[in-house]
Amino acid sequence: MLIKQKSKLSWQMLLHLIALIIFSGVASAVTPNPMTWETPPYANGAFIISMKATTASDPSGVEYYFTCTSGGGHDSGWQDSPLYEDRILKPDTTYTYTVKARDKSASPTETAASIAKSATTHYSEFAGPVVGYIPGYRPISSSLDYQSLTHINLMALGADASGNLLDYTNHSELPVYVTNAHANNVKVYVTIVGSYNDLVQNPTPFANFISQLTQFCLDNDFDGVDIDWEEPYGLSSQGRENYSLLVQALDEALSPYDLGLTIAGSMWYYDINPWALKHLDWINVMAYDMGKPDHSTFQDALDALAFWEDYGVSRHKLVLGVPFYGYGTDGNQYTYAQIYDWYQPGPDVDSIDGYYFNGIDTIKQKTDYAFTNSYGGMMIWEVGQDKLNHPASLLAPLSETAKQYGVPDPSMPSKQVAYWSMDETTGTTAQDGSGNGLDGIVTNTSFDIASVPGAFGTAMQFDGTDDHIAVLNTPLLNPRNAITVSAWIKADTWQTDSWNGSIVSKAEWSGDSGGYVLRCGGNGRLSFALAVNGWPEALTDSVMSTGTWYHVAGTYDGSSIRVYINGSEVASTPQSGSIALSTSPLNIGRGAYANSRTFDGAIDEVRIYNYALDSKGIQTLFQGGHAEHPHPYDGQTDVLEKASLQWVSPDIAVRHDVYLGTNQTAVELADRYSPEYKGDVQESIYYLPLMDQTEYFWRIDEVFADESVVTGTVWHFTTDFSCLRGHWEMEETSGAVADDASGCMNDGSVTNTTYDIASVPGKIGKALQFDGFDDYINVPDNSCLNPTEELTVSAWIRADTWQANHWQGGIVSKWDGDMEGYTLSCGDDGRLSFALAIDSTWAEAITDPIMSTGSWYHVAGVYDGSTIKVYINGFESASTGKTGFFDPGANSLNIGRSYNNTRIFDGAIDDVRIYSRALNKTEITDLWHQSLLLFKMDPLNKPGIFAGLAYNGSLSGDIINIEDTYLAFSKISGPAWLTVGADGGLSGTPTLDDLGLNSFTVRVVNDSSGYFDNTILNITVGVPGDFDFDGDVDLSDLNTFAAEYLNAVTYTESAGHVVMEAEHFTTNTPGSGSMAGSDWVPFDENESSDGFMQALPDQSRSIDVQIDQKSPQLRYRIDFETAGEYYIWVKAKAADIASDSIHYGLDGVCASSGASSALRVLRDGSFNWISQKGSGERPKITVETAGVHNFDLWMREDGATLDRVLLTTDVNYDPTISGEPAESALTDLIADLNNDGTVDLLDFSILARHWLYSQEI
Repeated sequence: MLIKQKSKLSWQMLLHLIALIIFSGVASAVTPNPMTWETPPYANGAFIISMKATTASDPSGVEYYFTCTSGGGHDSGWQDSPLYEDRILKPDTTYTYTVKARDKSASPTETAASIAKSATTHYSEFAGPVVGYIPGYRPISSSLDYQSLTHINLMALGADASGNLLDYTNHSELPVYVTNAHANNVKVYVTIVGSYNDLVQNPTPFANFISQLTQFCLDNDFDGVDIDWEEPYGLSSQGRENYSLLVQALDEALSPYDLGLTIAGSMWYYDINPWALKHLDWINVMAYDMGKPDHSTFQDALDALAFWEDYGVSRHKLVLGVPFYGYGTDGNQYTYAQIYDWYQPGPDVDSIDGYYFNGIDTIKQKTDYAFTNSYGGMMIWEVGQDKLNHPASLLAPLSETAKQYGVPDPSMPSKQVAYWSMDETTGTTAQDGSGNGLDGIVTNTSFDIASVPGAFGTAMQFDGTDDHIAVLNTPLLNPRNAITVSAWIKADTWQTDSWNGSIVSKAEWSGDSGGYVLRCGGNGRLSFALAVNGWPEALTDSVMSTGTWYHVAGTYDGSSIRVYINGSEVASTPQSGSIALSTSPLNIGRGAYANSRTFDGAIDEVRIYNYALDSKGIQTLFQGGHAEHPHPYDGQTDVLEKASLQWVSPDIAVRHDVYLGTNQTAVELADRYSPEYKGDVQESIYYLPLMDQTEYFWRIDEVFADESVVTGTVWHFTTDFSCLRGHWEMEETSGAVADDASGCMNDGSVTNTTYDIASVPGKIGKALQFDGFDDYINVPDNSCLNPTEELTVSAWIRADTWQANHWQGGIVSKWDGDMEGYTLSCGDDGRLSFALAIDSTWAEAITDPIMSTGSWYHVAGVYDGSTIKVYINGFESASTGKTGFFDPGANSLNIGRSYNNTRIFDGAIDDVRIYSRALNKTEITDLWHQSLLLFKMDPLNKPGIFAGLAYNGSLSGDIINIEDTYLAFSKISGPAWLTVGADGGLSGTPTLDDLGLNSFTVRVVNDSSGYFDNTILNITVGVPGDFDFDGDVDLSDLNTFAAEYLNAVTYTESAGHVVMEAEHFTTNTPGSGSMAGSDWVPFDENESSDGFMQALPDQSRSIDVQIDQKSPQLRYRIDFETAGEYYIWVKAKAADIASDSIHYGLDGVCASSGASSALRVLRDGSFNWISQKGSGERPKITVETAGVHNFDLWMREDGATLDRVLLTTDVNYDPTISGEPAESALTDLIADLNNDGTVDLLDFSILARHWLYSQEI
């Protein structure tokens, strides 16, 4: 019988079972009930879906059959294991499965199939390439297996000291290499070898080398450059810089010609700075020659890839290298083909008789690993060692494995190869907006004559006689396996035959033996014909009229020719094969023959792609390229605080302008100079901070290669954070209360530990460490923690150890042992579970062991009323269908354990959240991603700067670098005068043309993860002397200067801490009380270690209430980055035994009055740090808003001598324990007009003269 788990059998049941077996002669059959899932299907990367059936038992044994019912996956066949992995699937595709079981008796009985469950493979951005290196000394071989490669790297060039190229090949043979490769749709890169350390440091030879190398590629039709600069065991820091500068210079020289750039690197040769990695298309990882006979094991490959990932390189940029050679114990190198000829080793053999190599199975294993784990592709050293059509061939099994994962057409990346907008109004050049430089020559007319209103902007009018545009032949215009040609047309007349009115034609001059043509005629028929085993075509009926604009397109995908009119497919023809090569020019407005097959009318927006757009892509072209499918969806009313804007963009867009605001009209009318403009992005996603209970309006404008813009639809959504019922940030550093930041007042009690002991660095700021023994947080029951329809629980966790069972490691639990509540838990070597009490039973979704100790994971459990799901790092990892009554119970909620100390978590927990609704996948991903956002604020407002003065600043203090990884800054948009360095440095000199508010869009990218964040940076530029930045230099600037800048030292608070030297005050105001007994005394640098100021003279009376101009006052100007409570410490001594207290306050307001509330100064005659009021309480001020404030001290009585003043948000900070604190940073003031390092009356005089002069004018 089928049993979910083995049950304990009574002796009566056991005897009955034995009797059945003996007397029936057969094993009992499996009960024909539906099979169930233990782990429903889930994506394991881009090419694998894993699943597990509920384990069954039967005396005769049980076997399982997994069926893929949709998506095109694979059935398992009958198998003994309840586990199944469906492999070699398509990325970003949904597959659906069922499972059934049967016993193994002579007459087996099958269960019914389980309920169907679906999973979607992950998106894979890149599949390929397969790169083969060929050394320059190897002769050209016609037997090279081009069909198994996408790229060849020919090691051909070096350089001399003057930067002249050194050719390491037979130069005359280079064209043969390139021609043979291109004829087989294989790209060829030239590899430069040797060291370039000295060359890079000499500007003239270096520039000569870059220029010659670029021209060499263009002259010889190479597709890119590969760098093989190997320096043993690391370069110096200067050497690393030189390597990086070489990479940067080559990228900048090659990219305008669409030429690629790669390098070869290993664990030993990695001398490139992280900032330069962005200039590379990929890295060919030399996972061989590891300094031992078995020089390239599978583990060596894993180690090499992990090394580069740890260095900050994304997986899709890592191409795994394998050797086609081995080593003998004699230390010599032998090809695999040689070893095979000697020993004929089996495919699973990697060593024989003292020779070590990669056999066929290891090559396949490495290839499979690279593609299933989303690495960039495969590389071979060296491909000339392989034997074509031979049992010893390693390239054949490598290629066969790679092609299972969709290695792309090697001829060129899938892209738009040409785009003529026809928006010119003068001249005879039709500019190509694709960036490929395929400009066309207007013949027999000009834009001055023939430019007319178009479908978008302007179009070109063709007279039907001899007007046309000619584009020279190039390989880019000869895709062999797939193509799309599209245009907007408005015909004045139709040619008699459908094949006579050529819109776009690249047909061969002689005999029409190659190419393609999009054409029309025959009273409105559309045709797309290609030279594929003849000239097959897709041809419509007469469906178009003259005088009307139509969007027309033809596609070929290798199996069918299709034509589209106004976004809809109207005809198709089955066809397979490659498109025959055409060497003729491409013509717009006529056919291949002079003045024949011409088009009479207007043509606009001509585009060519080297792949077949699907129906959705054609529809996007027809609609004009609008952004679609917004998230949040249009009109959504429950958008969360951790939200992102997402949308679907046309693939032809090169970037996207983001507009956001709270006024619909303002967003509709906004342009790039409006405050609603938030910058442009390359990805279809934008992260942003949101306010609660606010309606937002937003739009996305799509920007194309020619800088044309399609204005987007204005969408709207409303925020509502009320479904956040609990949010424990774990940011406390002391005490035993876990504050609830949701506003629902669900504070928790930290039990058996405190934040003082267990606060540790977290994923977001700080976290709480749980000891796995008895530490936990208890939150009393509250109705807002008891949703009954939908629920989401999430947290960041880092486990130190796993409990033995998945249900024992309680992360968040609202369960006391009864059949009620919910629990998010983990254990059993990294399994995650979310369980809920539904219909008085526990239902759960549980993953396989996919988490590791010591690593941070974002985990979440979601219940939407019908399905329980668990997510790890934004990806759905398991799900279980379950409906019924969900009982949240009335128990307290625990963080760090379940209902007792046997179900407890060992590790750190951060940012725990509970929502009263089911968050969708995008919202879960937002929680994961936005934990990694970087900019503290948006917008960032920097201090003003005067035109003509050099500006220097930095963005480093505006960043939260949670992962402590390499960050790269860049300016996306804004006035040209400001430069943003990769390290966040700001520099530049504005001119009078830049007066007013200057707004810049700045991006920071986490190179290790690829996450990015944008912010608006605002800097106001004023004329010199305009200190209030109102546009004029007038008397108000004299007043502003005197009040704000004269002797105005400004301190910068950082991380809740600011230390002021007493004598560095902003202003000191003498007392004018009638009983003032003394005046200011200058500071004496010898009395204390850092100098002091006897700054508060004897008043000869008590002043319990501060009165302006009565009590001597010191003022310190402070730029607070952090709002909050600041505790006050002073290092001071009393002037005599009667002196004991000082008043304090913020922005001129005294914090308190009376002796008990004033700050106490010790009377022992020496300097001491003290933080105490007369009442014994701690003195403190509250800074309600960040920004510049004035901190004030007033003498209450009898005089005091000050050395230092310290303000800190850390209640536990004690300078007597921590040691003497350093003075905080002083800002550079723009009021230093004569640049002598001080702000004084000389600067005031300069300003006054400037103002007086302006009045005379």
